[in-house]
Amino acid sequence: MANRAALLFAALCWAASGYAHADTLQPNADEREILEEFSNMAALARPLGIAFETLVADDAQEGNSPMAMGFDAGTCTLVVRIRNNPLYKALVMAQDGHSKALKLRAILAHEMGHCFRHYFRQGDMEPAQPVSARARMRARRESEVQADRFALAWTAIYRSEDYDGVLEYLQKMRSTLCVDRAGGYARPGELTDSASYKGGTGEQAAAELLMQIATLHAPERDEQPGLTKR
Repeated sequence: MANRAALLFAALCWAASGYAHADTLQPNADEREILEEFSNMAALARPLGIAFETLVADDAQEGNSPMAMGFDAGTCTLVVRIRNNPLYKALVMAQDGHSKALKLRAILAHEMGHCFRHYFRQGDMEPAQPVSARARMRARRESEVQADRFALAWTAIYRSEDYDGVLEYLQKMRSTLCVDRAGGYARPGELTDSASYKGGTGEQAAAELLMQIATLHAPERDEQPGLTKR
């Protein structure tokens, strides 16, 4: 049985987990809150051509992410699995100085980053031949780091009043809730360069910026921001 640290580690990547086998349920009040937040975000992204679906899943198995993004044939599917899910309680319901709504928006913006990355990099996502474990780890790191950066850029553009809180929330998760020995996730110092996106960004410029952030390559884990590898 996985311990609490392992469960939190599994949750913090917010990767899709078994959504294709989920039983669809009628949403309860908490799930409707999540779906409403996501609907508002999807309305902003839909003009780019992305199709969205949502799925409320059955009770979580140990380690299931409370919210995750699936992608198939041009459609992004948000999977909500929060019933009897201890990770949902740890990540969203904990009394930590941040509102539930802010934490939901941070997680959903991260998931939207995964959606953008898959949609705009469809030709790059599947390698033509088997890849090494190092290459798989790099691809995972890229996806997770850029999803965090995307979440901050999205927040700066569309909910600038949340920016400082979302930054603090993400930094706390990556530094204290996740024992990231493999270096697969963003370091707190990598999440501090999005404040300049606040205000003054037109609709087209915002879309282009978010597409760029979602599809960029993340630095390798032994790189430090501002330093050049030798």
